[in-house]
Amino acid sequence: MEPMTYASAGVNIERAESFVSRLKQRAKRAGHQQMWPGAGGYASVYPLNADTAVAVTTDGVGTKLLVAHELKNHKTIGIDLVAMVANDLICVGATPTMFLDYFAVGSLQDQLADDIIEGIVAGCDLAGVILGGGETAEMPGLYQGDHYDLAGFAVGQVSKTELLTGAGILPGQTLVGVGSNGVHSNGLSLARKARADDPEGVRMLLDPTYIYVNPAVERLKKNGLVTGMAHITGGGWRNIFRPNPQIGFHIEN
Repeated sequence: MEPMTYASAGVNIERAESFVSRLKQRAKRAGHQQMWPGAGGYASVYPLNADTAVAVTTDGVGTKLLVAHELKNHKTIGIDLVAMVANDLICVGATPTMFLDYFAVGSLQDQLADDIIEGIVAGCDLAGVILGGGETAEMPGLYQGDHYDLAGFAVGQVSKTELLTGAGILPGQTLVGVGSNGVHSNGLSLARKARADDPEGVRMLLDPTYIYVNPAVERLKKNGLVTGMAHITGGGWRNIFRPNPQIGFHIEN
């Protein structure tokens, strides 16, 4: 039996990483030199002064939207949207403060829209951020039926002393895995394929991604205790290399 991989599920991780690398090179300008180096590219960090910076990031829910459609349940997908960006911010040591959403749909339906915003508000409460605003776009012809797409944007704050750059990750340190409540959003193209013939497994894929902000921020305040974090989403274990690609790791059962 052919092993299931992201490639067999239609996702080319290497090509995506190559695109991001090209994008960074083409977008590079003199002003980028002012930015602080946030570990793993999880968020962009721009200084406000010598001691404090804002961290910003954006992401989507990915093909988990198709799971919501299949199960006709859209009440928690907004939690995933907040989780994707809030969990990225803490990977550079930032405390999330504000969230904005982008909701694009062919034709706006009250119940669907209300269910989605209910999840977004719940996610903001879990992450301790305010819902600062957003954009709703109706685009008939681009989105068919009740299909839609979501994007989330988050802003956080980080001090120079709490910034995670990846430089503090050294050989011999302990890698701690924080338990999840299931498969995180993003990367579900492969998970959906693996669970295609398992109705209960598909249902479990809809469980909202855990938001790690509160426990992470608590530990980040203890300077030196945490030298790096990795948000395990689309690329799976490959994400552990993101904070410092020069350092390998060994996972024990």
